[in-house]
Amino acid sequence: MKGKKLVAACAAGVMTAVSVLAAGCGGPQLPPGASEDTVVIEYAVVYDTYNLEAYRELVDAYNKGQGLTDEVYVVPKYESGTMSNLTTLLARDCRYNVVTIHEEQFKQIAALDYLLPLDEYLTADVQNTIKWSEIPEGMTNRLRFTATPDQDGRLTAGAGTDLVALPIGDDPQVLFYNTEIMELRDIVVISVPEEELSDYNQEHGTNLKAHGYAEYMPEFVGGDLADKASLNENGENVVKVFNNRIPMSWEELHCLAKSFQTGWEDYRAYEYGYLSEWWFNYGWSVGGDCIGWNEETGEYELTITQDTDNFLVLADSITVNGTEYAQGDLLFYEDAMFINENASEKTRLTQGEEPSLYIMPSQLDAIVEFQSLMAPETAEVDGGNYGYGVASPDTNDRSKRFLTGNDCPMINEAFSRGNSYAGSALAGKWDMAPLAQYREFEGGRVYYADGITSGEGKFANEYLKVIGKEYDNEVYTGDVKTAWNGTPIVGEAVSCSRNYMVSIPRNSDSEEYDAAIKFVSWLVGPEGQKILAQGNTMVPNQTSYAMSAEYLESEDRLSDNVWAAVFASRNSDIGDWGYFDQSTWINNWSSVFNSDVRYGRKTLTQFYNEVKTAANNALELMNLRIYGR
Repeated sequence: MKGKKLVAACAAGVMTAVSVLAAGCGGPQLPPGASEDTVVIEYAVVYDTYNLEAYRELVDAYNKGQGLTDEVYVVPKYESGTMSNLTTLLARDCRYNVVTIHEEQFKQIAALDYLLPLDEYLTADVQNTIKWSEIPEGMTNRLRFTATPDQDGRLTAGAGTDLVALPIGDDPQVLFYNTEIMELRDIVVISVPEEELSDYNQEHGTNLKAHGYAEYMPEFVGGDLADKASLNENGENVVKVFNNRIPMSWEELHCLAKSFQTGWEDYRAYEYGYLSEWWFNYGWSVGGDCIGWNEETGEYELTITQDTDNFLVLADSITVNGTEYAQGDLLFYEDAMFINENASEKTRLTQGEEPSLYIMPSQLDAIVEFQSLMAPETAEVDGGNYGYGVASPDTNDRSKRFLTGNDCPMINEAFSRGNSYAGSALAGKWDMAPLAQYREFEGGRVYYADGITSGEGKFANEYLKVIGKEYDNEVYTGDVKTAWNGTPIVGEAVSCSRNYMVSIPRNSDSEEYDAAIKFVSWLVGPEGQKILAQGNTMVPNQTSYAMSAEYLESEDRLSDNVWAAVFASRNSDIGDWGYFDQSTWINNWSSVFNSDVRYGRKTLTQFYNEVKTAANNALELMNLRIYGR
């Protein structure tokens, strides 16, 4: 195909081979000032109900603004949902110069080598236009894919492979909560990031600690908060504080969820306190996952119940198994296994007065905690651990159940769902916060009222320690536990998200690649991002803009604390449905995991023994190596 270049005039309806119909000849109506050298490109836009107008404004703004300078004119084709015929369109001479791709489609299309590698087009000027350095590396690494087999005959993805798409926004999972129920339970809601807590305390005369949810002795917390005391579930007079800018610990989430289920102090009891379909933030927070690369066999294997140590980096920097890490990082699976399988090295790095690594919970520990949320208190989840019964094992119609206000005051859902919540009967009565994260505290986080600390009946006696109260003759401070050098013992706050991206079809007109690059660099850059943000379906990709007052405090935002979605997006990852170019590998284990295990009918050990062979056989068919997973 030849470039679609605009010519100044049409002669009796006869077109040159390098032109399209101009205004007045049935072609696009170009804005005043458009050059006769303007190149027309076509953009396949995938939209939903909430962001269609934002996309229309985006294309219009480019054509009347930067497009005049670029000498590029964009003709959009709007498609609702996903383009079901996109693979067919990309397989031949493609009419579209730029296409929108949803993450569920990405690897399947990339594996067919239909997407143009973009690294060579990311010149210094293009990177400056995009503000490339402001986009989290984790967001761009998931858009990397090399369709040429490596020396082992595998396709590769992740860090170091070809960049074949650019991110136009992220839709992370967050914790939605019912603000009206929080108020009815006398829970004070504040919005203070962890790094700003010290300044907040100094300004307000308070003594708040780094917790997502905590209960304080009134005289300890101080300030105006001391006057907001009420009874907690165990009959103590405390100040209850929910900070929607700090992730709750695992214990804080399940204890708060339990408190919503009881009718103490004439409070209404709810059937469940929490609802979530997804395990990701639990496993990822300690460095775990549902699959891991086995270096010996050269295959992925199912690791969702793996009981091996994970590791937090304490040293300023360290190289493990050839991978460089900084303080506060968690080791990748392969490197963690390298340590676990080398006893002398593990001892050297994890013991002594100044260890370089801190031993974190296993993936099994994380998945036991997640499944305990749903399994009833009478059911063994695994290894003598019984359920909490605070979350519904049935995740159907979850948003509807949250919106009624009758079932669950807290739910893990995608940021974009806020659009439907804003137009519901719950409008103005909800907000968002970060998802739970693994966090350790000096002196632990819970106590047991009747001394039952294990087995069936344990959870009914479990309560959060009240900050400022004495336990075993020591005042509980609620301080985050730190290592010998001050490193906080906390896991990663990693949220699952769906990424939206644009690509340039390899089979589109090669003479128009440069024009397409000009448009997508503007689209992915700050100007395009500010327009797309109006749809409230995606968090902007540049951290500096997403965290700016211009974005966070805009009247267009759906809630007071959209900060939580930006926080999640800065360190988000792809869900297991998008790990490979096909999702069939999940089929052999997910149905049992999401039914029998959630309902407490099978322990995790029984589940793994039942599905491991079929699951690993299915993984052997995935001809893809993902670097960083």
